[in-house]
Amino acid sequence: MVKLSTAVYKVSFLSAIILLSITWSCGPARHLKEDQRLLTKVKIKASSGNQYNEDLLSVVKQRPNRKLLGMFKIYLGVYNLFYHKEDSKIKENIGEPPVIYDSTTNATSVKLMTKYLQNLGYYDAKVSWEHKVKKKRAWVKYKIDKGKRYKINKLSYQVENPNIRSIFYQDTASSHLKVGKNFDLDLMSKERQRIEKQLKNAGYYRFSREFVVFEADTSRTNKTANLTLNIKNKVDKFQDTDSLVESRHQIYTISKVYVRMNYSAQRMQNRSGDTTQIDDLTFIDLGDYELKKNFLARLINIRPGDRYQVSAQEQTYANLSALRVFSYVSIHYEDDYDSKGNKLDVYIDLNPSKQKSYSVQTEGTNNGGNLGVNANLAFQNNNTFNGAELLDIRFKGGLEAQQILTEEENTDIANNFLPFNTFEFGPEASIEIPRFLLPIKMSRYSFKGNPRTTFNASYNYQERPDYIRNVSKVYMAYSWNETPQKTHIVQPNDLSYINLTPSPRFEQILEQINNPFLRNSYTDNLILALKYSFIWNTKTNNSKKDHFFFRFNAESAGNLLSALTKNSSLQQNEDGSYNVAGIRFAQYARSDFDFRYYQNFDYNQLVYRFAAGLGVPYGNSKALPFEKSFYAGGANGIRAWRARELGPGSLPDSSESNVDQIGNMSLEGNVELRFPITGIFEGAAFVDAGNIWNVDQEDIRPSTEFSIENLWKGTAIGIGAGLRLNFTFFVMRLDIATPIKDPGSLDPYLIKSRWNRTNLNLGIGYPF
Repeated sequence: MVKLSTAVYKVSFLSAIILLSITWSCGPARHLKEDQRLLTKVKIKASSGNQYNEDLLSVVKQRPNRKLLGMFKIYLGVYNLFYHKEDSKIKENIGEPPVIYDSTTNATSVKLMTKYLQNLGYYDAKVSWEHKVKKKRAWVKYKIDKGKRYKINKLSYQVENPNIRSIFYQDTASSHLKVGKNFDLDLMSKERQRIEKQLKNAGYYRFSREFVVFEADTSRTNKTANLTLNIKNKVDKFQDTDSLVESRHQIYTISKVYVRMNYSAQRMQNRSGDTTQIDDLTFIDLGDYELKKNFLARLINIRPGDRYQVSAQEQTYANLSALRVFSYVSIHYEDDYDSKGNKLDVYIDLNPSKQKSYSVQTEGTNNGGNLGVNANLAFQNNNTFNGAELLDIRFKGGLEAQQILTEEENTDIANNFLPFNTFEFGPEASIEIPRFLLPIKMSRYSFKGNPRTTFNASYNYQERPDYIRNVSKVYMAYSWNETPQKTHIVQPNDLSYINLTPSPRFEQILEQINNPFLRNSYTDNLILALKYSFIWNTKTNNSKKDHFFFRFNAESAGNLLSALTKNSSLQQNEDGSYNVAGIRFAQYARSDFDFRYYQNFDYNQLVYRFAAGLGVPYGNSKALPFEKSFYAGGANGIRAWRARELGPGSLPDSSESNVDQIGNMSLEGNVELRFPITGIFEGAAFVDAGNIWNVDQEDIRPSTEFSIENLWKGTAIGIGAGLRLNFTFFVMRLDIATPIKDPGSLDPYLIKSRWNRTNLNLGIGYPF
């Protein structure tokens, strides 16, 4: 993060104004012919509410040129600037030609909007249009009179097959159609899909939604519809006579299930493979790839003798794909003509991916706004013990540019050749097992939720000018998916040992400050924690649909060690605490959550975020460990401040600025508008607010304590804009932000721009 001077900011701001002025002065309609008009505005005026105006605009055949931030027609301006340059890449990639008004498209737009409203149940909707032409510009207004929405007055069913009728009536409570609901074609389409899946799960392999037909009798007097849902029999056509014969849908059962390992079409032609029978499944080995078939059989929900079920097929596919050991998974059905009745043979074809891999990776990092570079030497084996266990061994090293806490000069790494002052390295090994390792029978647990057990061990050595830190860590974790959108993670034991050796100068600073809270934060710690995380992400493949992300974390530490030490012969320290292996163990409870809502528009996206956290030390601890404390600022937080520079509370800006500012409570809110510029370039405008505070910790600084009456006083606010380079596989980000409310200033309530404190953040990935 770099501070920009007032002069630099003013020059940048003036340059932007000049650029906008030049673009605007080009005249958006200057290159049009005499009989051409630039379409500058399309407006929808509805007689009763604007609930569907955005959707109606999306079907209009002609829309004006795009605007940056909804105000500036930058793309059209760029096109006009380079109008006479035929081979201009800038005009081609950034520019946008003017939208020439064509009045003949309005009638088509009216039809499309009328059709859209009728599909929603507004069958008396009336749409008209009018335009206004002045000089070389044109405006179009569409007037919408939706009328009264039709409702379902009566709902009846006609099911010709008695067996299907019985199945259908078992679950009418899940129907999308109810008496009194809107007469909506979208609801009818969803109901057809629901019935298709319901019957396919009942064994009707060849049933499809085309056999679900609706008949409606509408009354224009009371705006209602009597709706009849028909589930038709199938109709067969005989080629010899061209006659049509109606017949009932048939239930299909599974005859045989073949699992073809190491499958490819070429291998199937050359050899039949060795066969093995497990749980009524026939495994055919077409290669030398070893994978425990007993384990694999538990992931397959399709068995001979079962009725055909599309849900069993979907779950089997999900289970096998989740293993991440197959590059190709296919499930298809063929009629079994050797058996009597409606029988299906199932073929599950599996093509394994490469089992072992080595890689050398380099990457840019962004740790709370501190930029650096990392290098990883990694080895992976995705089938370590022939049960799809993923072994990952890494040796990691990195350089990072961190804020120097001490005032003395320090020699940068590589003799000032590189702008880094922090060096770290260490090994990490983990093994991920695609099932729960529990002291109970595995048969009690379903593989539906993609259960996993992870063991991880790591060591990290970090050297920076202020201190040297050694972190050793081991943990075990269980994770599973409650649904495709909800994930649970439980770590029953997470053991960390942090050894911190301050530099003489930093040790002197801590002594001079004489704050028990800071002294307890920068000390050795032994942490034995129990953790739980819950993630809820509603994002789907439909990128235009609004969605949200929610993550909740909770952990407690030290309770087991506290119980053991109190019942042991260990002697207490002077303050009543205990040591284990000569180190005081941490005892605390900590929780935090992060909620984000993504609202999508035609071109832009608004992201709202609110995050909060609280950690309470007790028993053997007087303060949260440094690694478990909260901080504010940085490229992913309140971007007008550097990481760990803001707070806690209304602590004055100049007070003890030579230590990282941390607290045990955090509140933060962000609103960010994201919009495309051109190609890989994206823009953003944002507002960040929040801070950190201390709650019930031995901090002798009253201004750091949280209280409701001082909440606004301690809240920091920053505003800014950003430029992003979206390369699809990763995003580079540049954000410029300035404080407009500084809780550490002489007047913490004052809201004003502070251009002399503008910060430049370089980041990787979106901030949230």
